[in-house]
Amino acid sequence: MTAECARWSARPWRRRCQSLECCRQRTGRRFAAGVPADARGRVRYEDLMRVLRGEMSEVRRQCIRAAFQKIDYNRNGALDKKDLQLFFNAAYHPKVQAGELTEAAALERLLVVKEADGQPRLPRAAWGELVGPLLQNLFQALKASKTENEYLMKAVMRVIASGQELAAPFVPHILPMLASILTQVAGNPRHPVFNHYLFESLSGLARVSPVASIEPTVFPIFTTILTSDTQEFMPYVFQIFAQLLEQHPQAPPQYLQLLPPLLAPALYEHKGNIPGLVRLVRVFLEKSPQQVVAGGHLQAVLGVFQFLVQSKLHDHEGFNLLNAIVQYFPREQLGETLGMLMNVLLSRLMANRTTKFVKCLLVFFSLFVVRFGADALVETVEKLQPGASLWKQVYANVWLRDVQKVSGKQPRKMCVVALTRLAVESQHMFSDAMFNDLWPQTVVAIVKMLELGEEQDAEGLEGFAQRQNVLSVEQLREQEQGYTNAYCPLQAAQRSETDPCAEIADERAFVAQTLPRAISGPHGPRCRAALQAMPPDVKSRLQPLVPSAF
Repeated sequence: MTAECARWSARPWRRRCQSLECCRQRTGRRFAAGVPADARGRVRYEDLMRVLRGEMSEVRRQCIRAAFQKIDYNRNGALDKKDLQLFFNAAYHPKVQAGELTEAAALERLLVVKEADGQPRLPRAAWGELVGPLLQNLFQALKASKTENEYLMKAVMRVIASGQELAAPFVPHILPMLASILTQVAGNPRHPVFNHYLFESLSGLARVSPVASIEPTVFPIFTTILTSDTQEFMPYVFQIFAQLLEQHPQAPPQYLQLLPPLLAPALYEHKGNIPGLVRLVRVFLEKSPQQVVAGGHLQAVLGVFQFLVQSKLHDHEGFNLLNAIVQYFPREQLGETLGMLMNVLLSRLMANRTTKFVKCLLVFFSLFVVRFGADALVETVEKLQPGASLWKQVYANVWLRDVQKVSGKQPRKMCVVALTRLAVESQHMFSDAMFNDLWPQTVVAIVKMLELGEEQDAEGLEGFAQRQNVLSVEQLREQEQGYTNAYCPLQAAQRSETDPCAEIADERAFVAQTLPRAISGPHGPRCRAALQAMPPDVKSRLQPLVPSAF
């Protein structure tokens, strides 16, 4: 083709492209004119889609009218929530039809989905009418199911957890059905995820219903599980027993009968039992310390503590027991036991020191000071090796060195309170052997705890849950072929820890109120001189707390 021919052949295409461009411009102007915009030039999604789709065809209009009339069950000319509930069918969910989800899983996801603002798509007001029908239909599906359907049980758990107190009226109907399912699966536990959601459902009922309506049904089944040594279910039983016992003012006789078997060493040989067992024993120590002592069970509890505290994996659980003893037992009842406990702890410290153990030890020291006084801790440690200045070594090389590693708002507050009381109330701290070396360091440690965040430890926390033998639900699913004794926390059974310093709302305000007493007391001149000798950056942080010293 010659250049002239090419030039002439391109002209029609050029003319056609120009025509298309003009068409686009005309269409754009008509489109823009048809979409209403606000003052800032923005258009609504609904208006944009109306223009894009154009007018509805008559066939489509008739289809929509027929669907509306079918759903408008009460024929009032409007679709309300009740009309939609009657025709909701998860089987038509796109992912259900594609085989990616089961109907129960689709329903469960609907119950937990949230809007962009973080609020649940199903508002709280809607649950009053939904809980009953949902539970009725789910249990009918469970009864008809030939397998242990984890998705149906998860949906039951979700309805109970989301409905909360609205599910309470249905407890007399659904608790026997859950108990019947538990009795059946306890004979041969096969599906750990299904069983987990089953216990979550029972725990959810215990959370929303009075304990008297739950215990008569579950107590015989739980005791059978314990006596038959059904290892797979025992961690769950311990958690729910603890949850139920926490609702009593003190341990009833039927619970106290369980305590001696719960302290048997053989139970603690199974790692999955330990977290739930320790929590349950702690509730006994909290609710009925007098009965524990009167029944001669304290020595057995201390035996469990000594077993756990020697383990790098479970020493924190030993401290959980020890802290409960210190928190709920009068000092007079413990007598020489405190010295024995301190000797066990310091022996472990010297033999196998880890960051986790030291952090737990410092929280225990702080609780000891809060409960029994600053000098009580000093004297208890000093009695272990009279004349060896053991307390000075432990305080300088352990407490002051590592207290910044303590984690958690409540434990850190307790450490600040304990350090402040040591700096103000301990007569041993003002002795010539300790004051010059330890008192200024104590004040610096207080300032660091208030001003700086947690100091990261070298051990790290990655994989800590695995080291505790704590599993997630997904990890349970991986155990289908080798179902064993493992601890998977029940979310409905969780509770917040009690604060031993609950009367102190703000630790900074507590320091500001308490530390000036050291300046105004008999050791005021020495304390003022020590504060004035602090580095400038420390003094700038101290001045708002102890203005009388500067």
